[in-house]
Amino acid sequence: MKIKLEKISANKGGLRTNKIEGKCASLPKVGHTFIMTAPPLEAGDIHVIETSFVTEIQDFQEMIKFKTQNSSYELRLIK
Repeated sequence: MKIKLEKISANKGGLRTNKIEGKCASLPKVGHTFIMTAPPLEAGDIHVIETSFVTEIQDFQEMIKFKTQNSSYELRLIK
């Protein structure tokens, strides 16, 4: 599914940009890492993003907010 991921806050570094569009096979699940793919920011192959373990999820109608061990994110589906 196509998504937009935005990092809201972070304890550590990670993503080189706070907003990224790409694809994921499944939505975030507590106790698992979240993995998505996106076009590269520079020349090269596909960019794989993997978060630390998801600790909390809030599901809203048009957005999912989730927290990991290191950061907080907002995820939106792209139609």
